[in-house]
Amino acid sequence: MIRARFYGSSKAWEGFALEGHAGFEDSGRDVVCAAVSALAQAALGGILDVVEARADYQLCDDGALSIRLRDETDERKREDVHLLCEVLRQSLEGIEHDFGQYLKVSTD
Repeated sequence: MIRARFYGSSKAWEGFALEGHAGFEDSGRDVVCAAVSALAQAALGGILDVVEARADYQLCDDGALSIRLRDETDERKREDVHLLCEVLRQSLEGIEHDFGQYLKVSTD
């Protein structure tokens, strides 16, 4: 199962973490994993390359990914990061609705 966790609050998301494997299908054929990975990579790229927010992030060999804003991130960039995280959260919850045994979304 993939576990997605969002940091912050529904009014001010500060980042997210993903870990685990969906197990929906064999590696290379797992559409749940592919969808979650594509959405997460897009959000990560948006935060780092488009918004250019100050954030600590980690990409692990096992596919785990986490990102969290640094305290010194300015308010405008925090708002942009919140929007990207909210889009990711809602998208993942849509997948969770249909494939809940393979993905769990939670908030801190």
